[in-house]
This record gives sequence, structure tokens and C-alpha cells, in this order.
Amino acid sequence: MYGRLDVREPAGAIKSYRLSKEVTTIGRAADNGIVLADPSVSDRHCTLQLLDGLVHIINLDALAGINLSGSHVRDSLPRPMREVTELALGKTKIVFYPSDGQPTLPMTSISENTRPTKSSFHVDLEKSVLDVYPASSSSLEIAITNRGDKEITFTIDVDGLPVNWAKLSQSSARLDGDDTAFIILSVAPPRRADVEPGEYPATIAIRATDNDDSDLLVGLMIKLHGFGGLSLAVEPALVREGKSLRLFMLNQGNEDLRLAVSARDPEGQLDIDLMERGLQLAAGQRGIVSCRVAARGRPLLGKSRKIPFALLVQADNDSAYLAAIPAGVLVKPRLSVRHLGVAVILIAAFAMALFALLARRPPPEISSFALSESQVARGTTVELTWQASFAERFVIEIDRAPIAELDADAGFFALSTADYADPIEVALIAVADGVTDIEKRQLDVYQPVTIKNFEADRGQMFRNVESELVLNWRVEGAVSSDLRFPSQFSIVSEENPGGGTRKLVLRGVPETDFDLVLSLQDEIGTRIERRISIKTADPECAPLRDLPLFAGPNRLYDHVKLALSNVPVLVLGSTGSRDWMLVELASGENGWGRLGDFFCAGFDPTALIVITDLPALPTTTQTSTPEPTLPPTPADAATPGTTPGATASDAET
Repeated sequence: MYGRLDVREPAGAIKSYRLSKEVTTIGRAADNGIVLADPSVSDRHCTLQLLDGLVHIINLDALAGINLSGSHVRDSLPRPMREVTELALGKTKIVFYPSDGQPTLPMTSISENTRPTKSSFHVDLEKSVLDVYPASSSSLEIAITNRGDKEITFTIDVDGLPVNWAKLSQSSARLDGDDTAFIILSVAPPRRADVEPGEYPATIAIRATDNDDSDLLVGLMIKLHGFGGLSLAVEPALVREGKSLRLFMLNQGNEDLRLAVSARDPEGQLDIDLMERGLQLAAGQRGIVSCRVAARGRPLLGKSRKIPFALLVQADNDSAYLAAIPAGVLVKPRLSVRHLGVAVILIAAFAMALFALLARRPPPEISSFALSESQVARGTTVELTWQASFAERFVIEIDRAPIAELDADAGFFALSTADYADPIEVALIAVADGVTDIEKRQLDVYQPVTIKNFEADRGQMFRNVESELVLNWRVEGAVSSDLRFPSQFSIVSEENPGGGTRKLVLRGVPETDFDLVLSLQDEIGTRIERRISIKTADPECAPLRDLPLFAGPNRLYDHVKLALSNVPVLVLGSTGSRDWMLVELASGENGWGRLGDFFCAGFDPTALIVITDLPALPTTTQTSTPEPTLPPTPADAATPGTTPGATASDAET
């Protein structure tokens, strides 16, 4: 194996492919080595080829091209990938990891970062230290093996890292005995100046949900590397002789950057005076260097001439990269008058040159155009900044539709993404005298997942009573959803009318207090959860009068106790015919009574669980204990639970 590809699909799923063939094709067609289910990818989009021990990528789609480490490639030249490289094919994000030839590191020994307790499973990490680069997704493989012979369900969590850095290909797994699950952990810190390089300790927690005492905590060190980035702009791009211009610099990396500034005059005709030769910028810091330019000699007659030069900025670090930004100085000719005729000619020539200069305005030119973010959640405001020369006005377009027109001195625009939910093309157009200059940038706008409401029709259920629980929720931006509920419940019906609205009816008999957990994931892999807690209470009923309790659901059984009127008893279940139920007194003794002789509040007694393990019915030769004599019911009063005029014995019958 000479490398690995981690593929993040547009829907958020992450897949990993190991590279071992000398040639691997990537595309949408089924005969590719790696098949991408992305409509924006071509049938055969690109090829990975091993040449002289180094992996090269070759673009096969000249129209769509590929995005290679931030640069758009449309030609078919082989490009080497010597280190971790981020790619984009259509809407699919890919990270290439070259193989370092080192074996994987099984975490079989228990270190101070691992806490096993009665573990019936085994965990292997591909590596214990993960090198991560901002804006790139680094990943490793977690292997979980069930060492027992019973099926176990595991949950996997990552703690200790900032929010949204870590993503798991799956957060739970159910394994049979001696089975192994392979889970990919991807770590992708944002590319921001405030993300400091260094070591970030993390903990991977693997827990068996069937046994709260069995879990493993595995230590992992995330080694975040620094990244460099420098933005340059010069104002004005064309300066008049003897005037000053300013070089604007922004350190877009997350490490301090020491810079050396110099100038290059290809024609050797200029004196360039830099006010500062070097400066140091902290991460995210801006800096300005002023510069004065003068010509060493000017022509006597002729037109004004633009002499080009460049300002060079070199990083004083290991990369020692050199960035250059072009500029120019406008030099006017000298005018020397010796006699009148020459003066007239010179004045006429000067007037004509001046008229031509005023009448013919230089075309507009955009020197820089940047977006504050390249991928944002819908509703986020994105800042557009630019530098331009000779523009009379600016037009902002989204997908070729104008949305704003700005004055010539504008250099900033706040773009609201509330009306967009897909990748859009942002264009800046500089206009002057019917001539335009245009710069375009891509902005990926996605719909974040939100839970508008998640509610149940009740907050309490009763033990020993089978009942229904109705759930309703409405969400936005979810590409996948999962509802977790106790195994004693089953889904009775489900309604999904669309628009993120859903209704679910569960039926079951609760045993203890429990939670209903709704888990959602959006298109970039962000997952949120909402929880509803349901309390469980004991079902109680009160006798309508003093009642005898029997050893079984029939008056032929022995009388065992007396239930006192209006004193609540705990209900344990009923017979299949729903005419007798088993109750428990406060003393802890059990007995059977007729269901119609009790008043039950808060639940339907006909929904009680059915008790099938009944004592044998006594034979007629057995002598049963006589029922106690109950106090007489007044003739003119109706016993609770009976109709007026009925006697107590009628109600019992």
C-alpha cells in the first residue's frame, strides 16, 4: 500500500480507500477503481498513478477540472503529491495520505490513558499520534473486536477536542461474538489564524451499552501543524512619479511570520525607496509598508510612459517562500522650449497628449478580490473585500444575477446568505466607460441542521400498563435522522408528510424512567441531538368498598386478605379476560380482586399486562375459607361503581 484516500461525500458520509494498484481511476462510472456517487463528478474524472515511487494525479475532465490544494487544475499534466493533499472533485472532498511505511500501532497494552473495567471487547488504533493540518482532514482507523460470544452494542465518543473538529464514520456499532467493526475517525480543524498549532490530547471512549461497567478510554494525541498564508495588495497599482504607494499585508496563517520586503526594477530606471525593509506579523495581523518611486531620467518629448516594477515579500522561515505583486510608475516627459516655433510645437504636442490622456481613461483593473469564508451555513454574512483601480462603479452578481451596485470608492460588501442553500458563484465587476474587469469566487452555502420542535403527548407512563406514546417533530437541514427508544417499545404507525415534519406512534410497557433521543446530521456531517425524558409511575387503584382478595382470579380460591375501602393498592397485572386483576397491599402481600370493584385513575385498567402464571384452580372437594361478612349497604344509597338500586352482591357478581 502506497497511500490512502479519505472521501467525504456531499451528504456527509466518509469512506476510506487504500491504494495499492499502480493506476487507480476515479469517477462516477461503475468500472472505476473508486466510484463516487456525485452527479457533479464526470464518468472518468481523474487518475492516480504511481511513477518512480511518487503518486501523481492526472485530470481527465478539462471542463470541470479538479481542485488541488486550493488551485483549480484543468490541464492533463501529471502533478506529484508528496505530502497530505486536499482535493475536490465536484462537491466531493478527498484527502490523500501518502504511506510512511510504518506498521499500525495496536493499543493492546493498558496505559495511564486507558481504563478497562471487565472489558469483553478489544480496541486497536491505527496510530497513537495523528498529524493534522488546518483545513485538511486527517483520519485514522479504530478497530473494535467483540472478544465474547454474545452480541454487544457499542457507542463511540471523542472528548477533549474543540467543537466540530472530530467526526466519526459511525457513532455506534452492534457486533456478534468474535466480530470486528472498523470505524474511521476524521479530524479536520478549521483553517483560521486563531487555531494555534501544538498538541491536543483527546480521549476515545468506547462503551458497551449492554453493560455500564464495561468501557475503554483510549488516549490519542492530535499534533496540529502550523500553516502559512499571506495576502498582498498594493494601492494604487499605478503611481505617479514622486508619489507614494502602500503595500498591504495580511498574515493568514496561524504562526508568527517574519517578512523581508524588497523591490525589483527589471529595466533599472527607477529609484525605489522602501520606508521599511522588514516586519513581523502575528497570526491574523495586518501590516503596511510605504514606498516612494522616482524615475532616474525622463525623456524630453513624447508620451507619458508606464515603467513596471514589483514589490517582493519573502518569508523568513523554513519555507522561505517569495511572493511578488506587480505595480507601475507613470513617468511624464520633460518639456524644454528653445524658441517660439519649438515652443508652439511642444505646447501643441503637450495639449494633444493631455487631451488624449484625459479623453482616454485607463481601463478598470481589479487587483484583489477575497471572501472572508469559502463555506458557510445558510444565513451567515460573508464579507467581500477588494482592491481595484480606474473603476467608476462596481456590480456584485450572484450566479450571474446582479444584486448590488456600489460607488467607485467602495472596497467592501456584506453578503447575506439567507436566500441561498447551494454552492454559488460570487462575481465582482468593475465598470468604467463601458469597459469591465471581472473576478469570480465560489462560495459553498449549506443548510445547517435545526430542530424546530420535538415533543411527546405525555411526560409520564405507568408500569405494567401497555400504552401508546405519540411523538411529533419538525426539523430543517437534516440529511439523516435516528430515534433511540427502549427495546420494550415498538413502532405502531409512522407519518412523514414532508417538510421535515414527522409523527411516530410507539407502543409498549415501560419498566423504568427512560429517554427518547432524536439525533440528526446535516450535509457537512454536523450532528445534533434533542432528548425527551419520560417518567414512569406505579399504577394504583382504590377499592370502592372493603373487598376480599383471593389467592387466584376466582372466588373458588382461598380468601387471603381484605382490601380496605379507598386505600390505594399497587396493580401488578390482570387476566386475559380483563375481569380480575392482581394487586399488592402496602404490607407487600398480593391478592386477586375483580376489576370492576376498583377505581383506577390516570390509566386504562383494561390495558394492564396479562399474568399467565396462575395457581391451579381448587377442586370442588377443597374447603375454602369463608368470605368475611361485609357491613351492609344502606338500601337507599348506591355503592360506588354500581348503578343506583343495585346491591353490593349484585356489583360483585
